[in-house]
Amino acid sequence: MFPKGTFLLAASSALLTLVACEQGEEPNASRDADIEATEIPAEPATVSIADTLGTFEGTVGDLAVWQHPSVPFLSAVLAPNGAAGLFLVPVDSSAPTNNEGVFTGGVAVQYAESGPLIAAYDGGQGTIRLFSLNEANSTLSEVSSIAAPGGADALCFGGETLYAVGEEGNLTAFTVTAEDGAAALMDGTKLALTAQDCASVTGKAYFLTAEGIVAADDGRIVAQSPADAKGLTGWSLDVGPVFVTLSGEGTLRIGDLPLETQGFAGETENVTFTTIAAGSGNYGGVFRDGLLAAVTSDNELVLIPWASIAAAAGVEGRTQSPRGDRNVAAGAGDLTDIPVIALAPVETRAPGE
Repeated sequence: MFPKGTFLLAASSALLTLVACEQGEEPNASRDADIEATEIPAEPATVSIADTLGTFEGTVGDLAVWQHPSVPFLSAVLAPNGAAGLFLVPVDSSAPTNNEGVFTGGVAVQYAESGPLIAAYDGGQGTIRLFSLNEANSTLSEVSSIAAPGGADALCFGGETLYAVGEEGNLTAFTVTAEDGAAALMDGTKLALTAQDCASVTGKAYFLTAEGIVAADDGRIVAQSPADAKGLTGWSLDVGPVFVTLSGEGTLRIGDLPLETQGFAGETENVTFTTIAAGSGNYGGVFRDGLLAAVTSDNELVLIPWASIAAAAGVEGRTQSPRGDRNVAAGAGDLTDIPVIALAPVETRAPGE
């Protein structure tokens, strides 16, 4: 079942028509008819916070979720907290671990064959730092770094590429190499696309544009969100990725469906957020089907169960672990007619330049 009020895995028929007209093509009625549009509810759906992991001092620039390989509740949320460091906050509310630096931008997780890799932007150094994660004790060890002159407000992995969204929305692609079991960041290629945010979903990267378009790392448009969307994350289901966006006002949406968030134990209504990150797979207890990690406008780190979001949006099924098959298609069905946007390189910069 597709979510209510969202265009999952493909652009809306109106967007397809717009792109086709801009390219000088006649609208394809049969193609547009194949795209399922659902009625948008008049009232927002309600989701509920199930746990609060703590409160930060200072700004949290981004979030990412790491899934433990065998013990779900030992999984953790990664939170860059400026000069306070890069925190790993376990989902079972046990004591967090901290890594020194001035982490003022994005953070991302990749499940490489040699083990998980964590990329995080250190604004004090002006570099993207790459860490290996020891899953036996949840500690990080730095293995590489590379200069990021334009900053990295958001980071996401797509296969062997790390994408960075800079302060002006410029998108840069860095190659992630692994020789003799040692990972490293190489080359910086500036791409033509300007992005608001990016997200990794089962090994693919997706980009949110200023127009609310969600595009895959091969350039295909896979979803349309409201134009005021500023944040993007998503889960992997057997039908393909499901995305949630964060509006400029700090509210959640799945497609055009607004989600009102109720606070922990129902004591607060209409909670707003500054940053979000989805976790696909099993994280134990009420989070066994997946979760959404989010920082509220009061700087609290909270968790929302996927089950609550799925019920509100009318989505059936559990999310799929990111540790599984990473070669998942951008969406279901025939994608040959899905419009694309330019991701062509415009400039290449070697490490240290």
